[in-house]
Amino acid sequence: MDDGQQSGDSTMPLTWEAARADEVYGRYVDVQAPEGYSFTSADRSTSLLRVTWNKDMEEISITCRQADESVSDWLVDVGKPEEYDLGLYTAPWEDSVPQELYTQVSNATFRPEQITSQIVAARTWQVQEAGGVSGSRTRIGILYSDNVLVEIGGKGTSPEEIYAMIYWEENTNGR
Repeated sequence: MDDGQQSGDSTMPLTWEAARADEVYGRYVDVQAPEGYSFTSADRSTSLLRVTWNKDMEEISITCRQADESVSDWLVDVGKPEEYDLGLYTAPWEDSVPQELYTQVSNATFRPEQITSQIVAARTWQVQEAGGVSGSRTRIGILYSDNVLVEIGGKGTSPEEIYAMIYWEENTNGR
């Protein structure tokens, strides 16, 4: 997923409290990280807010930004798994995802009401890394009604842990 940061758009490090209090994006990152994960960093630029949590080599990141026109091409039809289900394809994605679906599959974005544990599991794949963190990777985008795009990435995190963060966020903050 594109991180949305413009070249020359400098970032400012934030504390966890400052990230949560951010007037534009704070409510999207004010979540309960899975057990064992600790706040690592937050960065704010004029175009985005990114928060990261780690547990040893495992990582979860949430990036928030205003959606641009390209995001409309990323919205998927949950009735068409070929548009988002990474389990239907093999890595490298460019060799197995049909060219006409590649951008959508790579950047699959959902409306909040579409997110289920099955959707998060469909956006998770397994990786074997030498010297890194083997295991699951998750990438999912959520487009909110106020045109905020929230992109969640997980490295070594289970789909259940990612879903619990999203579900907690939805029910706690009432978006």
